[in-house]
Amino acid sequence: MNPNIVIEDSLIIFSFPNSPEINVYERKSKQLVSKRIESGFTKNTVESMRSETYSEMHLRLNHLIENPYFYKTVFDPFRKLFYRTHRGEHPNPDLNLGNLNFSFTRDYLTVLDENLNLLEEIELPAHKYDALSFFVTKDGLYMPFSHYLNEEVREDKLVFMCISLN
Repeated sequence: MNPNIVIEDSLIIFSFPNSPEINVYERKSKQLVSKRIESGFTKNTVESMRSETYSEMHLRLNHLIENPYFYKTVFDPFRKLFYRTHRGEHPNPDLNLGNLNFSFTRDYLTVLDENLNLLEEIELPAHKYDALSFFVTKDGLYMPFSHYLNEEVREDKLVFMCISLN
């Protein structure tokens, strides 16, 4: 599984989509800090997929929907916070019901202090914000109002929600 890697000033922040562990390498001091930041909303362990099933796209998609997926972590140098987003697993992954799709999954924002201590975990409004494309400025954390299932998205303008935690 490809890692999530974010380079911010002297920090290299990396994690893997199948794990709630966040790793921060400080290049100046050459120190690595790793911490498991578990979600209070979702599973924190991703079921392994047998390698012989990798070529079966429907099985890979089902596996992706049935398990959480941890996205990137970024550092906010203005507030000395880390932010991570992740997608939760399908709440009722029963293939026989015919409802195994992403429209039943939810996205979450995790806020951590500069020592990777959990401050808050927020369930984002369903299908409103793109949890992959967020970024930080001095004004706050910007989340684009562009989830692919958001029926209010327009192609002629880009809208963001700015979250400022002080």
